[in-house]
Amino acid sequence: MTATGGTADSPIALPFWARPSGVVFFAGLWTGAFLFIATILRSNIGNDDALEVYQSQSLELFYRARNPALYDWMLYGLNGTTGSPFVSVAILNYASILACALLLYRLARHVLADPRLQALSVYSLALLWVVAYDSHRILTHTNLNIVVIAATLLTLHALGRKRTVAGYLLLGLLFVVGMLAKYAYGVFFGALVAAALLESHYRRVILDPRFLLTLLVAATPFAVLASLYADELRTIATTVDGVVQTGTQAPFIDKLAALAAALVGYLLPFLVVYGGAFFLRDTAPPSPHRPGDPFLRLLGIMLLIAMFAMIVWAFVVGSTQLRSRYMHGVWLPAPLFFMMLLDRTAHPPRAFRSFLTATAVITGVVVAIYVGSRLAPSEALCGSCRPSIPYQQLGDALEARYGPSPTLVGYSAVDAGYLRAAVPGARTLPLEEHPYRPPARGGGDCLLVWEATSRGQDRLADAMAGRGLPLLPDEELTVDWWAPLLPYTRQTSFLIQRLSPDSALCE
Repeated sequence: MTATGGTADSPIALPFWARPSGVVFFAGLWTGAFLFIATILRSNIGNDDALEVYQSQSLELFYRARNPALYDWMLYGLNGTTGSPFVSVAILNYASILACALLLYRLARHVLADPRLQALSVYSLALLWVVAYDSHRILTHTNLNIVVIAATLLTLHALGRKRTVAGYLLLGLLFVVGMLAKYAYGVFFGALVAAALLESHYRRVILDPRFLLTLLVAATPFAVLASLYADELRTIATTVDGVVQTGTQAPFIDKLAALAAALVGYLLPFLVVYGGAFFLRDTAPPSPHRPGDPFLRLLGIMLLIAMFAMIVWAFVVGSTQLRSRYMHGVWLPAPLFFMMLLDRTAHPPRAFRSFLTATAVITGVVVAIYVGSRLAPSEALCGSCRPSIPYQQLGDALEARYGPSPTLVGYSAVDAGYLRAAVPGARTLPLEEHPYRPPARGGGDCLLVWEATSRGQDRLADAMAGRGLPLLPDEELTVDWWAPLLPYTRQTSFLIQRLSPDSALCE
């Protein structure tokens, strides 16, 4: 089914927010606002971002067994273009979210008749807390993963309309890209294929002999990798299994609570806004299903399979890794599904206004939180205010003293990532063991750098003692935070210890 003028048979009568140009504008405005906060307001990166910044110092086939390498490859390329990991991380993350939103909008225009619901299916992303809040601080590979998920759904829908060789080849290629983005993509793809086999229309897509092309394209790269890098792939499988098995002894009630929180929490505050706008007042109820709409059935079955998979993960496999953000890889199309349930029923304009108003208010609150933590990063407002710790100012001070390309050592890979973001030309290393180590680079200063906190001192002293070295800082740098609205100057002190360039720590 293809969207036309929708509810108001006259497309001209559509409000701007429901037109394609309006959807692109507001999706761009959302991502642009947070990109501005992350780049112009001197924002620091998050812990997950810092780990990827550390790993992207060189191009490698494998970095860390827990995650595949596509994100690091892209970050490596962007770092070479922008010259700033702070900027590269923000561009990669927000470009991914924007691309996902636009792909989902294209899909919505095919499966929803009402242009207003097409638009709301995209704006609903701002009502998923994983996107509205978590995507700014802790998501990296996941943001790439949702782009491939949206493209996969669009491709399968296209194959449902017309089965072509190109479509099947693209589906196989998307599997490869998805698995290089995040291993959890395999769960989504498996749930989607299983749902397609259970839905009569899409069963023909999967049982078509040309689906063998999809399997061939999907399997070939991994078969080659398996033959050339068997040990690395076994390490990956072991690591992923270890992550899944975490917390096998947790009580039943704890697992049940974690699972319920993940399932319900993923759809908040979307479900509240959706229910309040379209059901709380005197509006017509939607049809429980849409006869003749195979894509609605496909999504419904896939969401149920995903829920069942999470139940198995929690109670059969025994994992307690059940946070809401882990649902992102399988429940991303849930808002589209809920909008499809509304598509056969007329709804008054006030329902749409209520939905849009709530979306704007929630987005405004999140923007205010992030802007406030940048302009006035006080302990009362945001505690340690990690996104505002002055690593950029530290980088300026280090470059002024030691040049643009020293070797910098931090306690962990995350600390090394922060130092790399601060001094993009530096080679950074961790004291802790990490499977990735950047290529050797001779010459230049080698410096151990850390925040002057008691916790930082203690753990570094232990680590250095384990290597038979004392922790004796040679210099202290105190840098001011960028905090234009604070009535006082907030500062952070960093300690620096010179290390021998020929030592094992600096190799």
